[in-house]
Amino acid sequence: MHIAIAGNIGSGKTTLTKMLAAHYGWIPKFESVDFNPYLSDFYEDMARWSFNLQIYFLNKRFKDVVDISKTDDIIIQDRTIYEDARISTCSSTSAAASRISLRRSRSAAASMSAAYASTTLPG
Repeated sequence: MHIAIAGNIGSGKTTLTKMLAAHYGWIPKFESVDFNPYLSDFYEDMARWSFNLQIYFLNKRFKDVVDISKTDDIIIQDRTIYEDARISTCSSTSAAASRISLRRSRSAAASMSAAYASTTLPG
């Protein structure tokens, strides 16, 4: 079984995934940010690196779906290929969402501006 958590950046997907996996004994699968060759460049120059980053994520998420489909385990995932189009068009303009995003523990996201955290792509 494949269970996926969807949400905007900084909304608590990883935290919820960890909690549900621990409570129910499911296997968590997290979106890797440690070995992403584009993430820090993206936060430095979003206009230049956004396409490269999205293609990297698309490729990685497709591989994840294929791998998950080959197991009978219950996998809970904090981001999937299925939500990309929807999440990028959702509004996250509240000040609370901006504050949450700026408190993220991932080092590459630490330099994210409040303006970026509260904007979305046109859909």
